[in-house]
Amino acid sequence: LLLQVFDQEESGWFHSGDYSGLDAFLETFFPHPVRYRQAWTQVSRGPGGSELHLWRPLPPSMDFVALGIVATKDDTEPDVTRVRCVPKSWAKEVASGAVTAIWTDAGGGQAASFFAKSNEQMHRGTVFEVATGQDTHEKPKLFEFGDIGRE
Repeated sequence: LLLQVFDQEESGWFHSGDYSGLDAFLETFFPHPVRYRQAWTQVSRGPGGSELHLWRPLPPSMDFVALGIVATKDDTEPDVTRVRCVPKSWAKEVASGAVTAIWTDAGGGQAASFFAKSNEQMHRGTVFEVATGQDTHEKPKLFEFGDIGRE
């Protein structure tokens, strides 16, 4: 999911390039998470083995939500500057009936189920969530952008 924000008064060839106002806007309305909580790990052992680690961004306050999770190939917590949170009032929780399991780890390793919005075309940037452990079959909360500015 990509949201682009431009400062039209400071962009272009003949402007000062002072983005301090834009930076302040982003920090106010789209702050970085304070840290991450590791949500799930899958490690393939042996020749050609690989790792996948999923991290849930933790918003700076209850006024913000994170849309989705972050994936890494190693067990190092990602830099908080990789993502931003959105105002909770600008997002909406996807109704439980509109959330469906898209993958379940039926094999070895840490039990997990991945969930996304039903009827969503799976592509790069699809917002999904993961449920692990005893909660593997319970649908997690999934947020998406609300209808801000749409008529």
